[in-house]
Amino acid sequence: MNGVRWIRYLLLAALLAGSGCAPTPPRPASGHIDSSQRPDASHLSRDTIPPLVRQAPVVPEPVPAKAQETYSVVVTKAPLDDGSFWREER
Repeated sequence: MNGVRWIRYLLLAALLAGSGCAPTPPRPASGHIDSSQRPDASHLSRDTIPPLVRQAPVVPEPVPAKAQETYSVVVTKAPLDDGSFWREER
């Protein structure tokens, strides 16, 4: 029982030592984030932004759909090699 405990500690130490060997992430280029190169924001003028909606339009109550006709077919004592009830592959 004591040997199993040492194996667990050895395995934990190996995992911790191995995780410390992870590569460091690459450094971003010098011009990666440059505040002097801002995108053109001329399309965001006050004239192009629509006014706020003060009251949302009322959605009408949903109308339940008419129930569709459904049919059930029960086949008994039909041979399996008779394919008259099988759906055709298209």
